[in-house]
Amino acid sequence: FTDFNMHIGANGLWFFLVAGIAVSAVNTGIRNHGPETRLAPVKPVLKRTCFMSVSFALAFLSIVYNVSNSLGRFYYSNIKNYSMSAETPLDVIKNIEKIADFAAKFDPFQSEYPFIKANTAWFSGNLEQSKSYFIRSLRLDPLNSRHLERFGLFFDQQGDTEKAGLAFKESMIYEKTSAEYTFQYATWLFALKNREKGKGRSTGKDESRGESRGEESKGEAEVSEAGSVNISQGLKYMRRTLILNEKYFDRVLTAMIVSGISSHEMGHAIPKLPGPYIDYANFLSSTGAMDEAVKRYRQSLDLIDIFINKKVFDEKQHLRKASAYYFKVYWFFRKHGDLKNAMQVLERADRALPMDARIKIALGDLYYQQGILYKAKYEYDRALLIDPRNRRALKMMKKISQ
Repeated sequence: FTDFNMHIGANGLWFFLVAGIAVSAVNTGIRNHGPETRLAPVKPVLKRTCFMSVSFALAFLSIVYNVSNSLGRFYYSNIKNYSMSAETPLDVIKNIEKIADFAAKFDPFQSEYPFIKANTAWFSGNLEQSKSYFIRSLRLDPLNSRHLERFGLFFDQQGDTEKAGLAFKESMIYEKTSAEYTFQYATWLFALKNREKGKGRSTGKDESRGESRGEESKGEAEVSEAGSVNISQGLKYMRRTLILNEKYFDRVLTAMIVSGISSHEMGHAIPKLPGPYIDYANFLSSTGAMDEAVKRYRQSLDLIDIFINKKVFDEKQHLRKASAYYFKVYWFFRKHGDLKNAMQVLERADRALPMDARIKIALGDLYYQQGILYKAKYEYDRALLIDPRNRRALKMMKKISQ
């Protein structure tokens, strides 16, 4: 009842088989003149009848439940991967709702079916029914972050920002290892900031209503303060998103640009990790802020060193990733003709990753480009000691020798 392994059917069957053999083994007589078993016989007919009846009833209920569950999943498989939107034809939405309803009748304890029905009702314009189905799905699975996030979006579109914020925040809390829900919550906070800003602009001076200048200024100040809080919280959760998954950088950056976040504020959302730091430096260089970009790229080298020293399960993959970080910094300086910094990056990478042949080849190429052939040959030799069949190193060695 408490161990997850017992929830796996095969493990449960194996456990009871071994338990049955153990009970049989310790109670079976092995001497010729002794009793065949030491287990007390069940003589009363009533006890045997009750035991058999209960066993058959449990077996029957188990079969019915599993068959019903399988039928529900079978029908659900027809719509499982189908995505709906406001542009989906109404007849298609109705068909999906019908299949989900049919699956729910066979498997009433599965939260996914009322969740689908909530979405079909939403897109059909039946908001009250949609809300009812959302609530039903969450009663069956109250910690489902995907359902909570969707319910938050539903409340947001109805203008109930308090419940929307609660649903978005809970979805993030219940799925702490997923960057998606943290990102969605932060995006919602930015959108809320923009809406409040819009309200502040629309609250102008209305002489016919006799609104005072002081009341107007007070209202704008309150909106501004609320907006600042939302920006601060949004940046905080965007930062957490990148800590959880640095591959979200493009989405995070796009969300901040669309929301009107300044470059200075964006910097607060960048965690001290090599991936996000390098990506943000690349963004700064693309916007013309070269001094800040160079500063970020140089700072990322210290972060790469920290990254390398982390204890991980797959060390080979970890070091490959660190090498990729070094090369991103190297190619930035190389692209802008800063050979001095490019050389320093590769030398630092070579000290940190002495068994990476690609770094030595890049160093050899850099020396070759500057005409320092003896050093280029030395680096290619070092690369061949690690990877004797490396085509690039062999080709350049041959080229230098000619």
